[in-house]
Amino acid sequence: MSTIRRTPPTLLVALLVLTALSPVAMVQAVPDEASEYYYGVEYDWSSLDSDLQNVTGLDIEELFSEIMEDADSAGFNLDIGQLTTGSSNVYVHQTEDITPQTIQDLEGNDVQVWSRTSDVVLRHGLLSNAIIMTDWSETTFGSEPTGFDIDVIAEAENVLTVDMLYTEYLNDQYQLLGADMDFDMTVGNDMNLGIDITLEGEGEELNVDFDTGMEFSYSIASQAEWRLGAPSPIYVEAAANDNTDWDCIEDPSDVGVYGEGGGVEVEDLCGMIDGTYIGSADYNVYLTGLPMEEFGFDAGQFDLSISDELTSEGDYEGEAAMEDVRFSMRTDEPLQVNLGDGNMLDVTACDTCPPGNPVMFIMMGNVIVHSSQSFGEAVAEDFEAELEDSFAEIFEDFFGGNADEDDQYNGEENMFMCDNGEMISAWFVNDGSEDCMDGSDEDDLFLRGNTQEDWDTGVDYYGYSGRLDATSLGLEASPTIECYSDWEEDYIDVSIGDVNDGWDDCDDGSDEYDNGLTSTYVCLDGSQISFELVNDGTADCADASDEPVDTEGDWYNCADYNGALPWQWVNDGTEQCDDGSDEYDIAESNDYYCEDSTMISFELVNDGTEDCTDGSDEGEGIYFLMDMYMNDGEGNILSSGDDLLVCTTWHCEITVSTDSGYISHNTEVPANMAYGDNTMCAGGSIFAPDGALLVSATETCESHWVGPEIQDWNNHMHDEGDNTLRVTAGAGAWGDSYDDITMLWAVSGADNTVVDQGSVAFSDESEVYAENFVDIPGEGDYCLTVELIEDGETEAFDTSEECITVEDGPEPSERMEKIVRALGDSGLSNVFENFGENLATTFEDVAENEVPEFPYGDGMWAPLWSNEHATIVGVGLYAWDDDGNGYVITGPETTGYSQDLPMTFASISYITGAPAQEAQAEMAEFDDLEDIVDVENHDLSELADVLEAAGADTSDLGLDDSTTDEDDTTDEGDDTPSTAEEVAEDAGLLPFVSPLTVMAMIGLAALAGNRRGSENE
Repeated sequence: MSTIRRTPPTLLVALLVLTALSPVAMVQAVPDEASEYYYGVEYDWSSLDSDLQNVTGLDIEELFSEIMEDADSAGFNLDIGQLTTGSSNVYVHQTEDITPQTIQDLEGNDVQVWSRTSDVVLRHGLLSNAIIMTDWSETTFGSEPTGFDIDVIAEAENVLTVDMLYTEYLNDQYQLLGADMDFDMTVGNDMNLGIDITLEGEGEELNVDFDTGMEFSYSIASQAEWRLGAPSPIYVEAAANDNTDWDCIEDPSDVGVYGEGGGVEVEDLCGMIDGTYIGSADYNVYLTGLPMEEFGFDAGQFDLSISDELTSEGDYEGEAAMEDVRFSMRTDEPLQVNLGDGNMLDVTACDTCPPGNPVMFIMMGNVIVHSSQSFGEAVAEDFEAELEDSFAEIFEDFFGGNADEDDQYNGEENMFMCDNGEMISAWFVNDGSEDCMDGSDEDDLFLRGNTQEDWDTGVDYYGYSGRLDATSLGLEASPTIECYSDWEEDYIDVSIGDVNDGWDDCDDGSDEYDNGLTSTYVCLDGSQISFELVNDGTADCADASDEPVDTEGDWYNCADYNGALPWQWVNDGTEQCDDGSDEYDIAESNDYYCEDSTMISFELVNDGTEDCTDGSDEGEGIYFLMDMYMNDGEGNILSSGDDLLVCTTWHCEITVSTDSGYISHNTEVPANMAYGDNTMCAGGSIFAPDGALLVSATETCESHWVGPEIQDWNNHMHDEGDNTLRVTAGAGAWGDSYDDITMLWAVSGADNTVVDQGSVAFSDESEVYAENFVDIPGEGDYCLTVELIEDGETEAFDTSEECITVEDGPEPSERMEKIVRALGDSGLSNVFENFGENLATTFEDVAENEVPEFPYGDGMWAPLWSNEHATIVGVGLYAWDDDGNGYVITGPETTGYSQDLPMTFASISYITGAPAQEAQAEMAEFDDLEDIVDVENHDLSELADVLEAAGADTSDLGLDDSTTDEDDTTDEGDDTPSTAEEVAEDAGLLPFVSPLTVMAMIGLAALAGNRRGSENE
């Protein structure tokens, strides 16, 4: 039997997957003859110990043997062992089909293609059993024995299976059109931990049988189709340039290849991925055996078991996602490799590529994300409900009562029902975005009351804010262009009115023609014009979508520049301008200057006849009139306004944004509100100039707090023991200071008798805080009441209360106290201090004598890119020593690089051809651990034999029956049992525990040794 240190297999499995997904050979030029390849990677986990020793130069068995000797020398027994068996296998079948084929592109059109396919089979299985047995006992004259006996058994099973069939489609120009993928993955993990403990002291004995574990499995199967929005030249460009970035864009006019001099960006319409999925997940988590009765709780009170099985199937669709895809070629290190056919091929390391077809990796990632996300969303509600039910039962068992009884949040009360029955959060109502599918969460006109501070005087005034759907007034929003915002981390719409205005509204300046980034504008009717013509004052698109919509009309500016009026108010007989300049004064005989610089009498302005040659003396402004009001919810008017001017320019009392719909209005009415909660209800209506009602706002009432608030997070009572409560209370507000408010606090008992009380006054400050220790008479219910009162008032404007129950907590049993006392009085601490000192010496020797010299000075991870085939044709890991000698750590035969390594990293086997074909066909039929791993080699009886030969009793460990002959002795005439390390050395093997367990023990002992060393200084 051989035993192996238990090392987490994640990194090695990842290495195997990545390495195997890069082909030994692949013909990627437009082929005249179809090619076919089989290759695979295999790893037997029995090689792990030797591989680690090759890397570290450390004799693991010798090290652990010394550690066990350190334990024996310190005075306690330590028998540790583990058996690990596993296998990891990846196989790839590469084929090309050069016969003409027909697929449909993203638009559903038939296109002619040829294809290449990768059939990937991955099977990984790992089985591990770890055991630690340790005991210690001490007996002094006249006293009962003191000691412990601990057995720890850990079991783990890990299975990963992946079947993936990937087919990509290319045209005769070697442009990529899309790919199909059939993907099936299953992950299974079972972990169990059992601990048997016997403690004794002062004549008492405590037995603990603790078990915990988790069983989890997840599988997802998906059939997916990916079609790009247009044929992509990514393979061609990557072969022709040193650095190629591949990005997704949404505007078809931006598709293309940009850059030169060996560095380009390929901008593509990455298209959509859609598919179907079947998913399942099941889990079981359990914990039993904690001796809670020894600590004053009920027996089994902390036992738990949570399990569920979730299944779902459906379909998904989403945009193909790509981030930071780059082909970066190491042209400074050209390579010549043999792909297995005896011919040498020139390749370049693409150090930013995955170790295989990058497009396959992109699609695999998208399929996993989309299918898993769809599965997760489908089962989320059932999963959450199961967890809530399970943990509710646990908390009820632990603490009594209902786990939800303190939850004051009512989900239904905080939800809004749309007209179509859909439920959304009430917070989303009238927020400017339609969250209901039917848009019923947004009113055409919404108003709320508020207050605004005058920065000059510090006085608060009533005001209004809200949102208006401008289309309800007959106003249309201007067309927009789309560009990316770094701040928003998303695409934003920029109004046509902001295009070509001399200011960069897009982060990249693409809204300005002069920046040279945008040349063409697509009208809403699909026609195209030069981007230079957008927003130039002339409609060049047939539908005028290149110019902003006029929502302002014509306005007259008063002569004193103190306001503007709708043009139809000029010479209407009423002076609207402060200086009266909007009305003709016969005494002044004032004149009007037309826009073409000619002059007419002001009497002719707005008389219905165009007297200016350019017609600038006649016009009509676009405006509306609004009534609004605010009350306190009890019918008392706080503020109101009638016939307020509304328009889309800054000239009006209320300005409307056709884009955001935001409106606001500040009044000159002081907001005289009391401390505490104040209600403001707002409503209003908008009318056409002729008085016709256009839209009304439903009255909306909201609360507005004035002054400081009690800070619930600061209000607490904590039982300090010995009939003492630590009491804290706090109140405050952000920014403002107060000097006319007092915070009162009081602690009362169940009969409302005040136990203690106090107060803190605000003294020109924004916050106050109190902390006190309160003596209480004993067990019972106690409540902390905190109030805020304005000086001169008798009623509090804010109140908070928190109550707790004080009771004696659980206490350990007399048996537990005796055992703990006996262990504390024993020499156990000296034993572990000695163990720590022994370990320190052992590791000093390791550091001085066993640290290997790393033979490599530099290295290169090299997915191998072939310009001839325009793809990754293999992968290699290369290293150089200090003398510049190159080595192939793993990968194909390479000219100028030796495969005679001064250090071997991993014993990974490559197979090709018929052996790989046969292995793949056989492994594809295996799904269970028993098939993937040779479980017959995982013989626990051998582990039991070793432990029993060391004197350990394994009868209760659940291993296969295994005993040692009664007549067997380690030395002739000496029947003393061998120590564990002696048995290991004699047998040529060493059982040992997982590194985490060992390191935890070593750490504790080293800590004790260091403490003792410090005390001796």
